[in-house]
Amino acid sequence: MSMEKEQIHRHFDKIAVQYDHWKQRNWYYHDTLKRFFGACVGPEDSVIEYGCGTGDILASVQARRKVGLDLSAQMTRIAREKHPDIEFRQHDGEQVCPEPEQFDVAILADIIDHITDILKLYGSVNRALKRGGRMCISTINPLWDPIFKIAEKLGQKMPEGEHNFVPNRHLIGFLELRGFRLVKRGAAMLVPRRIPGISGFLNRYAPGLPLLNRLCVVQTLVAEKIEEWTPGADAEAEQSVSVVIPCYNEEGNIEACASRVPDMGRFTEIIVVDDGSADRTSETATALAQKDKRVKLVSYTPNHGKGYAVKQGFDSAQGDILMILDADMTVPPEELPLFFGAVAHGKADFANGTRMIYPMEQQAMRFLNLMGNHFFSVLLSWLLGQRISDTLCGTKALRRADYQRIPMGADKWGDFDLLFGAAENRLRIAEIPVHYKQRVAGESKMKPFMHCLTLLRVCFRGFLRLKLKIGTTGRSAQSRPPRSAHSESEPE
Repeated sequence: MSMEKEQIHRHFDKIAVQYDHWKQRNWYYHDTLKRFFGACVGPEDSVIEYGCGTGDILASVQARRKVGLDLSAQMTRIAREKHPDIEFRQHDGEQVCPEPEQFDVAILADIIDHITDILKLYGSVNRALKRGGRMCISTINPLWDPIFKIAEKLGQKMPEGEHNFVPNRHLIGFLELRGFRLVKRGAAMLVPRRIPGISGFLNRYAPGLPLLNRLCVVQTLVAEKIEEWTPGADAEAEQSVSVVIPCYNEEGNIEACASRVPDMGRFTEIIVVDDGSADRTSETATALAQKDKRVKLVSYTPNHGKGYAVKQGFDSAQGDILMILDADMTVPPEELPLFFGAVAHGKADFANGTRMIYPMEQQAMRFLNLMGNHFFSVLLSWLLGQRISDTLCGTKALRRADYQRIPMGADKWGDFDLLFGAAENRLRIAEIPVHYKQRVAGESKMKPFMHCLTLLRVCFRGFLRLKLKIGTTGRSAQSRPPRSAHSESEPE
């Protein structure tokens, strides 16, 4: 189930009066967090805490200046009453910080578990910190989620409400996208309750031991701001974008999908590729092109598959940066600037969407498709030599010059062709978290069992190319041309 900010807001307003009660009941856990953050802060530092709750962690650190931000009005009110010497503000941490470049340290104590957009939060923290400032993070290990749910039902733990426990590896992967460098990663607390003679011993040594550190309750990160993150900077303004929307029987989606694509960079063109649809997709796109001069139609028959459609769109594109957007809008078009920014700012050569970070809407991905995606993510991570959590997310971005060195045609969908080509050309792949929604109209084209065999064959060819270095590494020959093709409405 997806997380909604308004639900999170209401939850923390509701539990604000009981928040300190729950912290007292679980004092051992919260004292451990205070020690971690206390070690991150010096007495001459200025500190800002995101999601400060009632302010106890911020009050516990020694610092020259302290500012606490919280989404909940009730939490902010209680914090001001408890700690009148500290400045507290009701503020959404995903919005730009009101005091740019003023702070030495940013504290994020278990807040990411309740954030709907991690990159927005990182961007806000980057804006708040001075260059060289430190972002200190604690989050819950996802392995403990089932245990915490049981503890809630037994009345032993504060109700979490809407939350999302994210593994450290993903939090680390997003740092560079917003101008940070990892300084230190760690873990804390194998036992979150005080058990005389046991918890102290285990919690002292387990975080430093292999395997046991993976079982600890808390994940910790310390990152340093190494550069400013400024969306819409010159790097973006100088570059143009081509958004390719491959379609097969998407007449119910295509107009809404294309119209929601935001303007990016110097100019944005939208290339709708009608892959031999049997419905009125082509006619709908033609009418749309007459209203929206950004839209260009490439249409042909018969149907060749998404991979072929992507290639036709990319080959006709004029933009500096190429993107793929599925017409079903399961990935909101409004999230495309995340991909554009990653490539335009040089944070990635290849931006690959991942649907595995944020909670999905119900029925957005069928169970067998989800299990298959997990399997292929492990297999492709090994083949590519870097971790990929989502192999079949249709949203991707890369430079047109890099695309021209990637062979296409082996993969029915084009996703694996592009990933293997990126690895062959030593492109830096960055994962971009997206919010995965239910399909608005039509039905998924993915057939788990039949297409699984197809993907396995593609992976075998990838094994020969990437691991054994067998096979061509240049642009593949063009597959047979379509029987008929036409283009309309060139971009201005």
